[in-house]
Amino acid sequence: MRHRLLPLLLLLTGALGCSPGAPEGARDVLLVTLDTTRPDRLGTYGNPDARTPMLDRLAREGALVEFAVADVPVTLPSHTTLMTGIPALGHGVRYNADYKVAASATTLAEVVAERGWDTGAVVSALVLDSDFG
Repeated sequence: MRHRLLPLLLLLTGALGCSPGAPEGARDVLLVTLDTTRPDRLGTYGNPDARTPMLDRLAREGALVEFAVADVPVTLPSHTTLMTGIPALGHGVRYNADYKVAASATTLAEVVAERGWDTGAVVSALVLDSDFG
């Protein structure tokens, strides 16, 4: 079941990108975050034995981050920083449990939605659910 889920999620994500939800002349944007994935496990970073053809294709045809440093090594605080631009010490989300992104924090999704883009998310980590902000 696990191996069937990733292609389905990528397919659904692709379908979201095909919707007419961006301003005229704008390009589609797809943000893929992979929590706790080592680069040496992906073909796009040089592993010849990796079976990651869709991610490899996305990397070839889009933008690929070669080096990144997480502000904090925990899923919810790290994604909160990514989506708000606020460092972990500023947004106050410290761990995955018992924290929620402040309603006053403006997210990337809110900013692009205000400019006419459709947004969506496909998540597998419970703490990235909208219940956590």
